[in-house]
Amino acid sequence: MVLAAESAAGLQQTLASSVDYAKERVAFGKPIGAFQSIKHALASMFGASECANTAMLFTAWALTEDDPKASIWAAIAKAYCTEAYVTATNQNIQIFGAIGFTWEMKNHLYFKRARANAEMFGSPAKHRERVIDILRQEAA
Repeated sequence: MVLAAESAAGLQQTLASSVDYAKERVAFGKPIGAFQSIKHALASMFGASECANTAMLFTAWALTEDDPKASIWAAIAKAYCTEAYVTATNQNIQIFGAIGFTWEMKNHLYFKRARANAEMFGSPAKHRERVIDILRQEAA
């Protein structure tokens, strides 16, 4: 749950820095945020951020209410939030271009943290398998 929350927050920060950079970086006489490919990347990051926040908040609610399916929700939140965070940091570096992975920028730190979060305590694929196993046991 904690990794899901950290990943959701990191995703929000990644989105915010991408939007700020897209507004200030100028190419071909206009901000790069005016280009359709950048708009699509930012919209995708925004959608993932909203879904990650919802998954994380629902899991927190389920844990506080002692929901019997809280472990399933936690696995789903960990899988979704960490995977979305990795995708967002990849897009962030693409938006920033070559400077996005230099030591002067902190984008690479978010990227590395996203990759670490995704693998820590089981990969997203392992958590999805865990959810499937739990649901199969309940169905049997």
